[in-house]
Parts: sequence; structure tokens; C-alpha cells
Amino acid sequence: MNELTDKLDLTKNMRIGARMGTGFGLIIVFLAVVAIFTTMRLGTLQEVIDEVVEVRFPKTEEANEVIDEINLIARNLPLIYILDEGERDGELAHIDTAHRTIEERFAAFEADTSSREGQEVLSRARNNYHEYYQMVNTYLNLATDEELSGAQNMLLNTIRPAQNELIAAVAAMVEHETREMTSGGNFAQEMVFGGRSLVLSLSVGAILLGILAAFIITRSISRPLTRIGQGLHDAAMNEMDTVVQRSAANAEESAAAAEELSAMAHQMTDFVAELMTLVEGKKARDRQAAVQHQLTVERRKQENNQDPKELLS
Repeated sequence: MNELTDKLDLTKNMRIGARMGTGFGLIIVFLAVVAIFTTMRLGTLQEVIDEVVEVRFPKTEEANEVIDEINLIARNLPLIYILDEGERDGELAHIDTAHRTIEERFAAFEADTSSREGQEVLSRARNNYHEYYQMVNTYLNLATDEELSGAQNMLLNTIRPAQNELIAAVAAMVEHETREMTSGGNFAQEMVFGGRSLVLSLSVGAILLGILAAFIITRSISRPLTRIGQGLHDAAMNEMDTVVQRSAANAEESAAAAEELSAMAHQMTDFVAELMTLVEGKKARDRQAAVQHQLTVERRKQENNQDPKELLS
């Protein structure tokens, strides 16, 4: 384990502050990766939701409006040859308004349709409508000319089948957009489940990498400090040579602290040497003073033991 962490430790030659900064930087990078990925996923999910809400669903409403207008035309057509001329003009105006509405809805549908299948469905519906409306115009001409038998025959045998085909084509447009909405919803659901699993995996991976980085950096800081502490202990035990050797050995791990400790060790060595010199000198002076004092005492004793007559002579 120690050999593995030593190989993974790329911060040997970095100062402690730089190592701690690197560790925090790695954690921030991991968090940024998770945040960026989550934001991208949410952005994609928002695009899918916007497409369903702002494009797909309105297009189904447009297609359903087309069907409603076709039914409106179908209800008004029999009234053309039943009503009198004054009331007939109102029904003709309704048919004309329905025609313009249908063209507007087709144009709006086409503007929001980019897929090949959607364009094919729209093209088939528009072709059916153009044929249908030509038949309606022919019928209106017969009805207004009061050719009732021809108008009635055309309404039952020609227009009704064409109307059914047109409604089926427009219903195909609705079905197409419904499938697209369903597909978009399924895709969004898959994105939610897949994104949740992936974000969870990235988070766990980031946590594990952060723990590994913290362990390696903490170990790279604590080991040199432990050795320096042992070096200080050796210094207290007067093992200066050991301190210097350990300081040199730790130069790669904590160069500044090792150099300072080595310099301190040399200074302490010089200080102890000077202190020993002073102590030895003081001891020598003390011994000399003691000998001098002893000689003085002996001399005084001898003087005190002499005969007074000898002292007078």
C-alpha cells in the first residue's frame, strides 16, 4: 500500500500549501464535472419537453381544427340547395371562411414539420384537400344554378367519399404527431432514469477520487512532518548527524522544512560546542580557584602554628 501511494503521489516536490490547493482544486473539478453533466442533461430534457409542449401538441390541435372545419363544410353543403338565395350567401361565407382556416392550419403545420414522414403525411392530406375543395366548388356551382339532381348526386357519390379520405389523411397527421409526442415522452423518461443513474455514478466516482486524492495528499504532508518530528527528537538527544541525514533524505518530500531543520541542527551543534567550551573553561577556573584557596588556607594554618618567639625574631 505504501509503495502504491508513493507511486501515485505526484506532489512530492510541492510545498504544503500547493498540495492542499491541489487537493481542493481536484475536488472542485470533480464537482464541476458532475454539475456540467447534470446541466447538460437537464438542458436536453428541457428541449424535449419544449418540443412536445410548444410544437407537437399545437400541431395536433391544428390538425384537429382542420377536421372540425371539414365537418363544418360537410354540414353546410346540403343547405346550399335547400335554403333560399339570401340564406345561401351566409352558408357560402361560412364555407369560404372554413377554407381559409384550413389553408392557414396546413401552412402552420408545414412550418413546424421537418421530418420526412411528417412532410409526406402533410403532403398527402393537402393533395386530398385540394381535390376535395375542387369537388366542393363544382358542387356549389351546380347548387347555385339549381341543378339539384346533379348537385345531390355529386354530394352523395363523389364528395362524401373524398371527404372521408380527407378526414383519414388529416387523422394520419394527428396520429403522426401523437407518435412523436409519445416517442418524445419515452425519450425524456429514459433520459431521467439514465441521467439519474449516471449522475449517481459520477457522484460516487467523484467522492471516491476525492477520498483517494485526500489520502495521498494528507499522507504526503504527514509523513515528512512525522520524520521532522523524529528529527527534532534526535536533536534533543544530541544525535545531530542523524538529524542532518534525515533532513537530506526528506529533501524531496519537504525541501524547505528539511533545509531549515538541517541548518538548525548545525547551529545547535555549534552552540553546544561553544557551551561545552565555556563549561570546561569554567570548570578549569573553578579548579584553579579551589587549589589557590586550599594553598592559602594551608599557609595560614602554618603561620598560626609557628612559635611567637620565632615570629618576633
